[in-house]
Amino acid sequence: MIVEVLYQELFIYGEKGNTEYLRQMFKDAKFVHTQLNDKPYFADNHVDLIIIEPISERHLEVVCGRLKPYAAKLRELIDAGAHFIAFNNALDILGKSLTEQSLGKKEEKETLNLFDYTTIRDLDDRYAELAVLEYKNIDVLAMSMGFSQYYGNTSNYIYDVKSGFGFNKETKRGGYRYKNAFLIEALGNVFMYNPEIAKLLLKRFDCDDSLPFEADAYAAHKQRSRLWKKCGIH
Repeated sequence: MIVEVLYQELFIYGEKGNTEYLRQMFKDAKFVHTQLNDKPYFADNHVDLIIIEPISERHLEVVCGRLKPYAAKLRELIDAGAHFIAFNNALDILGKSLTEQSLGKKEEKETLNLFDYTTIRDLDDRYAELAVLEYKNIDVLAMSMGFSQYYGNTSNYIYDVKSGFGFNKETKRGGYRYKNAFLIEALGNVFMYNPEIAKLLLKRFDCDDSLPFEADAYAAHKQRSRLWKKCGIH
């Protein structure tokens, strides 16, 4: 199994921990860490899973420019069944358009045009809240954070949002799925703190679903659940 992590050196909000936990989960996999000035490994090689996590808006613009020459190849791999996971504002550059607005001005930004949704990034309206997402009857404890809202997942949504908001503030449906591409607008080290979700990912690759530090992962999920409930999030 080959896993490519795109631009981990740029990840924000402590989300590097998520991919480091993936490395522990898939201990026999080959991990390729593509840095900003590298040619993506997927451009010339087979990959089973590609992952990208939240990156600052300024650096996302650079990332989009780096990936643009390989957008068609990336879509080809996804169409062929490769797994692709994106979290939080990484979604900004994956849809068909990105409109950034601030102080009454709007600007169209470049995207990779891989998926059929649009993004509105409002730099005057930053949000941050705890969230509970329901996927396959599992409560996923996560966070909603950033400037962006997404539109166009009516039939492609992944989960229902029990607390917080989904793809945008007008819907309780969250995420965007196309084949084995899972785009998740939430964040919060999802695999580390949601062991049942981590186990589902292992099963997708026909791996044994025992987790590294499994007892600790369940304890962390329980502790986070208590904290969410203390904050009135259920």
